[in-house]
Parts: sequence; structure tokens; C-alpha cells
Amino acid sequence: TVDGVIVTSARAVEACANAGADIDWRGVRFYVVGPATAAQLAQLPNPPQDVRGTESGTAERLARYIVQDATREEKLLYLTGDKNSDTLSRVVREGLGEGCLRELGVYATRGVRDFESTLAGALQGETDDDGEPWWIVFFAPSAAAHVAPALVTHFSFLGRDDCSPCQTGSSLRAARVAAIGPTTADYLRDVVGLRVDAVPEAPNADSLLFALSCK
Repeated sequence: TVDGVIVTSARAVEACANAGADIDWRGVRFYVVGPATAAQLAQLPNPPQDVRGTESGTAERLARYIVQDATREEKLLYLTGDKNSDTLSRVVREGLGEGCLRELGVYATRGVRDFESTLAGALQGETDDDGEPWWIVFFAPSAAAHVAPALVTHFSFLGRDDCSPCQTGSSLRAARVAAIGPTTADYLRDVVGLRVDAVPEAPNADSLLFALSCK
């Protein structure tokens, strides 16, 4: 038995739903990274009544909340995917001890095989008549790793050392980069090598729209 379950994505909630409609989640304490994940939990049959951490916004802030909320004697189950970073598990174990947390992989992320051709088709006929750069928003490091090779063949990212987005006659579309949260932003900067122009204060549509409008 466990004292609490940690979910940081919609895919993890889907795993709970697929576990069976007869499971009674009402007595299970859940920790979630944001209100969108909490809303999905509420759609489960017999949904949990004790959902905490909804205003955290990032895995690191949720982990620090858990360290303050749980005790070292409790056992926590973290439902993860194959691309999750170790931030949450590392912070929780540092704060509550090695034996407090069990990780269970419940989903795997796979990229769309024909993404490059799909992207090329979607961009056919699109023009940059207004002179404004495109916005490209990344929602996860795994997505960035998969799509970046295709994107750089169509877009010139502002701030990237090997691009000249203002070059006359360039066939590439100028683009700015937004990341849904700091983990994705760090990956884009440190691994992919892109400048990140916007990161919303919270990982939701309203905060993202506000961050883009301020640029």
C-alpha cells in the first residue's frame, strides 16, 4: 500500500483510468503539478477527494511541496513516463529519504514518424507578409528533441548562432521560441542550443498567451 500518488502529466492520469473503472480513488491522496492535471483526475470514476499541490506549476516546486507536506514514514508512488527528468524524485528523496518514493513507469513517449513531411505540408502556402516572426511553443524536452531537426530546415530561430534571420532572400521563416516551463526551457537552451524568448509563469493557456503577448 502507498500513502500518496504523484502524477505530473495527463498521460499518468490516463494510466489511472486504464487501470479499471471499478477502482475507488476517493481515499487516495494525490499530488499533482497543476490544475489541468487535477481536472483530469476529477474525471476518473470514483475520483480522489484529496488532491494537493495543484498550484505548483513545475515538478521541482511540486517536489518541494511534497517534502513539506509528507512525512519520512510515508510511502509515495510516482507514476512516470520514459522521458521524465529526475528532478522530482531527486528532490523528494533528498528531503524525505531514499525509501519514501517508488517510481512506476506507466507510459512511453514516441515521436510521429512522418513529422517532417507533415510539417512541410502544413507550411505550404503560408507566407510571412506581416514581417513578424513565428512563435513555436515547446511543451516537453522529449518533443523538442524529436522535432528540432525538422524545424531548423524550415525556420531560422532568433538568437541561434548559426542563423541569420534578417538575411535578405533567406528561404527560412524567422521564429521565436517559447517553453511551457523551466525544465523545457533549460533543455532548449542547453541541449538544442536555442534562445528561449518566453516562459509563462504557470503551465496553462492563459499564462502562455500572456507571456507571448508581452514580447
